[in-house]
Amino acid sequence: MCNSITIKNETLSHACDVETLTETIFGPGRFIRAAFKLREGTEPDLNLSFVAEDEGNIIGTVRQTPIKIANHQALLLGPLGICPNHRNLGIGNTLLQQAIKAAQALPQNSYELILLVGDASYYQPYGFKTAPYKNIIFPWPVDYNRVLAFELKEGALKRVSGIAHS
Repeated sequence: MCNSITIKNETLSHACDVETLTETIFGPGRFIRAAFKLREGTEPDLNLSFVAEDEGNIIGTVRQTPIKIANHQALLLGPLGICPNHRNLGIGNTLLQQAIKAAQALPQNSYELILLVGDASYYQPYGFKTAPYKNIIFPWPVDYNRVLAFELKEGALKRVSGIAHS
């Protein structure tokens, strides 16, 4: 990672820049994705969400939003995105690790797992596992092969099942 890049907690003042960045990265199609719809109307937890800055400009983001799966407390990770001209510098890696560490530092009764929809090949090295097929139900179309979870409590993937909602 470049020396001029800093990682910090997202604040309310970052909201517009983060939205502009996610629009650039994911385009207007992001609004119909199951993960976006699950986050809709719920604010990310800024204590668990981070931005990467390069000379004061937001060039990376990772958010974690509190959700429920049936009556289980969980976090929805995403979007994780890096400005196209700053990719392959380790920024996404650093943001993801920071988000996981922040969630792990919470009291044990906070959340059972971190959920996301993404590429297993990218997230598995960080400890994410493919969720049992349709054990966690999305109310919108989703590729269940891309539903991944990181257990914050041991055995959470065996215990947690039901409909994901905000």
